[in-house]
Amino acid sequence: MAELLFTSSLDPIHEGDEFPKGTSLPRHVTVWQYFDLPDFHMNEFIAESGEAIEAFPTLGVEGAEYAEFGPNNDVPVRRLKVLGQHATLLSLHASLGAVIQKYDAVIPHPEWAYDGYNPHITYKDGRALEEGEFALLHSVELIQKHADTKSKVVRKIWELGDV
Repeated sequence: MAELLFTSSLDPIHEGDEFPKGTSLPRHVTVWQYFDLPDFHMNEFIAESGEAIEAFPTLGVEGAEYAEFGPNNDVPVRRLKVLGQHATLLSLHASLGAVIQKYDAVIPHPEWAYDGYNPHITYKDGRALEEGEFALLHSVELIQKHADTKSKVVRKIWELGDV
């Protein structure tokens, strides 16, 4: 099983970048929380995820109130207001959720998915977005956490664009 996560980074990130255990990812919006995917589905999953992602334009978000998330409610985040009417961060989350479920993934915290999805940006070096600050999401990254080392590697990056 591969432990995977979908993010949209606001700071530079590249395919192949590795983040050792204890090193946080760049400032990012969590598009889909960690989930476990059977290894034999990986190639088809990546292809279908790319098709779903590339069907979306750049997406707008705005910083909202401060919160603390995670299993222990100790991870500082900034909630996000999702901007747009049709193609939004919420609809991207739902589209990727359909692909995740199609490939028999295990979602450890289903309460944080779909109606329980709470769009947010994770703090990095004391910075997220300020309340009321606008940002455009230009890409989506597939991050894989290695079971043995707990390091995180950027498996794939897809660009959002005008569709």
